[in-house]
This record gives sequence, structure tokens and C-alpha cells, in this order.
Amino acid sequence: MGRCRQLLRNFDIIDTRLTFCEAPISFEGPCYNNQAPQIEMRGLLEGPSSLSAIPKPSWILFQDLRGLAFTGSGGAAVLDGHGEAALDRHHLWRKGQT
Repeated sequence: MGRCRQLLRNFDIIDTRLTFCEAPISFEGPCYNNQAPQIEMRGLLEGPSSLSAIPKPSWILFQDLRGLAFTGSGGAAVLDGHGEAALDRHHLWRKGQT
């Protein structure tokens, strides 16, 4: 079940004081009144360094949403998905070609 379906409002706070995302996170719609969810992130949310560490093909998923407001708060808000490692696993990364 997605996050929007669990919320009473279309607002969620991700307050991360941890380094790694321990389990996949899913933000799935539709949301209440078909509005765009507002997500405020505090701190660092870091995906797994190895995609084989999680049971699903993605560690963070945004699906069936009508827009998305993603903001940071309280200093540094960082979303680090280890893009190069993930792309390299699927042989999509070519150095010098972006």
C-alpha cells in the first residue's frame, strides 16, 4: 500500500537521521482529492549501495501521483540514490556520456 493511501492529509515528513534506507519506500496515488502530495525531507536519505540488497527493483518509488512537491528543511536535505552504481549494474552508465 502506498504512502498517500495511508495518510489523512497529502503531507508527509521524512525525518532521516539514518544513513541508509533499510526498506523500499513507496509513494503511490491517487491521493486525497487527487491532489499532489507534499513531502518535506529533513536530513539524509541514502539508497542502498547495492541494489541486490533490496527485494524490489527500486528502493524509492513515485507512482500514480498527480504532481509532487518535494522540499528540504532544516539545513541540508539530501537524497542520494547512488546513481552511478545503479546505472552500472544495468550497464547503462557510460563515462563521458550523459
